[in-house]
Amino acid sequence: MKKLLFLFLLLPFCGVSQNNYITNKEYNEFVSYVRDSLFRVTMGEEVDEEAYLISCWDENYKTRKIIGVNWKTKLDINTPWAREALEPFYYKPEERYNRKREIDTRRLVHNKIAIYPNELIWCNDSIINKSWATFLTKNYFSHPYFENYPVYGISEEQLTEYLKWKHPQQNRIISHAEKQITLKLPKEKLRITIGDYFEFYKYTRDSTIRMILCKEYDEWKYCKSVNEYQESISPPIVKWKYKIKWKDEIIRKILKESNILYGNDSIDNRAFRFDYLWIDFYAPSLTDSISRSSYFKRTSVTLGANKYFKEKSPIRLKNQFNLKEILDYKSIDTEQLKAYYWWKKSDPTNNDVFEGFIPYNNRSNWEEDSQNFMKDNDIESLRTGELPDSFYNFSYTIPVITVE
Repeated sequence: MKKLLFLFLLLPFCGVSQNNYITNKEYNEFVSYVRDSLFRVTMGEEVDEEAYLISCWDENYKTRKIIGVNWKTKLDINTPWAREALEPFYYKPEERYNRKREIDTRRLVHNKIAIYPNELIWCNDSIINKSWATFLTKNYFSHPYFENYPVYGISEEQLTEYLKWKHPQQNRIISHAEKQITLKLPKEKLRITIGDYFEFYKYTRDSTIRMILCKEYDEWKYCKSVNEYQESISPPIVKWKYKIKWKDEIIRKILKESNILYGNDSIDNRAFRFDYLWIDFYAPSLTDSISRSSYFKRTSVTLGANKYFKEKSPIRLKNQFNLKEILDYKSIDTEQLKAYYWWKKSDPTNNDVFEGFIPYNNRSNWEEDSQNFMKDNDIESLRTGELPDSFYNFSYTIPVITVE
């Protein structure tokens, strides 16, 4: 029985080991190597040559020549001097999505070849549903869920550089095949309870109020304008550590002057807008060479009033967050539904990749273009109950690169 159990535990791993195609994990190791090499070379040139580079004297003992990278020195990329030296490898402030400091993958060049995969390859295929194409563009190469899937979107030049790095002393036989990618989105990942929606409402309401108090009352308590590295944040971001003291007379006065709070302790919901930034992967001008900011889109959505709260609501919310009934999607409009998903899912923090799935919305307006309103509009189909069961199942055949 123990032997049978041991064999059963091995089966999943045996299945993976039989695949000799290049996986996302394997190619990601190459990307990490190139990134870390570039970092160390730069740190050697800008900060400390002896710590990060290996050098030797020329035959005349007149000058030292760089012959390699020193991998033994620990590299902390968050020290002040490292952040300054490595800044060119990160997106410029105007190209940062939600101000997040991320590696500019266009800077990862090895032997004059940009080695990062073309993540937009999913969106370049007009056959693929746009919800799934956007989801895979954001997650397929970078998320741990897909690490053992075949790498997709690398060129012959990139493949050549990878093989030189992976098998420097060996000639390998390369062949190309196809593999079907099959994914299933659990329906519950798109479900919203009434309690969930009130969490979104409270976040939007209180973040708006905190930014007003930041400006008019106490910047230190309600917003943050400097990060942990003493770098400025512009515009400031909301701080949530301190509670809003609704009975504080100064706070009440500020909110009344801002036309948010009324004498009977009611809040005007028309004053609250959820603002968010999103990337239009289907922008006509979208290429790797242009500024990333050119395909950032900003949307502002008014919460207003709907089935669950009126234009004016009491400050206190009591049992709303515990309501587990499914939200009546038709009671809110398409943009409000889209805004909820971007609030909840645009930056998932756990390893469940489907927590980041956001149905696509073509952004067309019914009054202006009723014929195209439903085209690629999975958000609206979900809202009206017309999203078919087939939507939750994705199947697509991609080319795979096999190494023997």
